[in-house]
Parts: sequence; structure tokens; C-alpha cells
Amino acid sequence: MSTQSETVFVTGATGFIAQHIVKQLIEKGYKVIGSVRSKDKGENLKSLITEAGLDSNFFDYVIITNLIDKQPFDEVFSKHPEISIVLHTASPVDFNAKDAIKEIIEPAVLGTKHILQSAKQHPNIKKFVITSSIVATIDVSEDGKPKGTITEESWSGLETKHLSGPEDTFVGYGISKTHAGQEVVRFQNEEHPNFTIVSILPSYVFGPQAFEVKDKSQLNFSAELVNKVLKLKPNEEIPPLTGIFIDVRDVAHAHIKAFQESQKTNGKRLGLDAGEVTNELIASIINKNFPKVDIPKGSIEKSNNQLQSRGIGFDFSESKKILGFDYIPLEKSIVDSVQQILNAK
Repeated sequence: MSTQSETVFVTGATGFIAQHIVKQLIEKGYKVIGSVRSKDKGENLKSLITEAGLDSNFFDYVIITNLIDKQPFDEVFSKHPEISIVLHTASPVDFNAKDAIKEIIEPAVLGTKHILQSAKQHPNIKKFVITSSIVATIDVSEDGKPKGTITEESWSGLETKHLSGPEDTFVGYGISKTHAGQEVVRFQNEEHPNFTIVSILPSYVFGPQAFEVKDKSQLNFSAELVNKVLKLKPNEEIPPLTGIFIDVRDVAHAHIKAFQESQKTNGKRLGLDAGEVTNELIASIINKNFPKVDIPKGSIEKSNNQLQSRGIGFDFSESKKILGFDYIPLEKSIVDSVQQILNAK
């Protein structure tokens, strides 16, 4: 089947990762229907697509204000029987939420449950990819410190009892991705849908926005991590941050490969890891590539010490083998992010 005849439904189409997915799908000749929260957001995305020199006839949007209920999904799938692939990227990432259960956990889990049930009732849907997160693999439930080596098979043991209070959004986010991920596994094992399902688990996601940044005050969580380092005064302390990263363009690529290679990927959780990252490393990359930017130098030695004292390792080599493409290195990812932030007027 030629890609031109396939239509992909992307939920949460205005998100950081989702915009890259939309862009890459259109470049590959797929038709895309994206869910957005308002007409303004839909029209804005359409104009960004046109400004980027892409054919906006390949993009259409539907307005879904509530991603918890099943009905909006039923309506989209009934109205658009041409949809054969679903990429479910929409999930709350709101670290300022006042109630982690109501604002983060329930929408993520119920949204996942309902879109899967809805897709099951529409036999035209053949492939389903969901955006999870590496936090669903890191178990901090015992004493707040993860241990050992984490792989695609690992699960976080987080439950709502681990919330320190209603505003504990970081743990809330971990619970939301864990429980939504477990719902995906349960659904596939028990309900045997007639479509393949793959979960994509990105780590820290760096890299530029898909389209031109017009407002630096509205950067997403990951871009803001880079921006925070960029905003440091030369004599300020670099706040510690350690983890693994992946470039957003590779995350989008992985979503597309996941459904294109559905024979290999069905039922899998694919962890995305392009290497280790610390704020010290980010600062030293910025200093090397942007000598006019006046921020703290960043120390490779300090970076290595921070990474060594972590007591945790990641091995997502199985995912990399399945996906079969090389990841963008940290330096390119950070340079492209910073260049775009500096260019934003």
C-alpha cells in the first residue's frame, strides 16, 4: 500500500513531539488528521505547516477539548473511516498542577483506555502507537532511589500512595505514564484488538521545535531545561541534572518506524536513549559552540562524577536494534535547540 493512501490520526497535535511527527508524516506523503484543543490552535498549526513549505492539504484538524471521554474519539473515527493509523501522543505534562490525580493521572489513564476501546470498534484501524515515557520504567517506589540496570522490560512500581501530596506533580507524572502503560499491556493481552500496538518511551527530549519559535516564553518542558542553562549568569552555580536523552526528531522518527515495521514492533515498549546528559555537559557544549554567550563554563569532570554517583544504568539496545537507525548526538541536539532559542526574537 502506498503511503499516500494512508491517513494517520495524531492526538495532541500541537505538542512538542507531535509537531515533529506531523511534519515528518507530511514529508513522507501521509495524510494527517490532528486533534487540537481549539480552532485557533488548529489554524495556527496549519499556518506553521504552510510557512515551512509543506503542503497543508495533507493536514486537517479536529477539535477535541476533552481527552478523557470515549465519545470524541468515536466521533472522529466514525467521521473519518480513512484513518488506519493512530498515534496517541496527548497526555498531560503539567508540573504546576494543583491536583496530580485529577489533572495528570486520571486524564492520562482514562484517555488511553478510551481511545483504545474506541479504536477497537473501528475495524479500519490497523496500527496504534502510544507515547509513553522512560519514567514508566524507573522504579523509585522503595526509597526514592532507583537501582540497577533498566531495560524495556522494567516497570516503575509507582502507585498513588507514593504521592507526597496533591501537588506532587513529578511523582504524579511517573504514575500517569506507568498506569497508562499497564493499561496498554492489559488491553492488548485481554482484548486482542485487530490492530498492532507499540509504546514509545522517550528519555529527556532535546532538540529544536518543529517550526519556527515565535515566543520564547512558551517553550516546552525539555526546551526549558536547555533554556535554564542558557539563562545562567557566568558566576552562578550550575544546578545538577543527570539522565539520558534523545533528540525530538528521533522520537518522531521512532513513532513512524514503529508503525511501518509493525511486524517487528507489535506489543513492544521501545526505550529511546542516545546517551547520557548533565547540565554540566549542556553548559560546556553551549560554551564551545556559542562563545558570545556568557554562562558558566561547565565541567566534564563534574559531569562524569555526577553520572558515576547515580547508581543506575540503562540498556535499551534491544529497542535500538529493532528501530535500526542512528540517533542524533547530544552536541547537535543542544546546538540546534540553542540556535533556535537565540534566533527567537
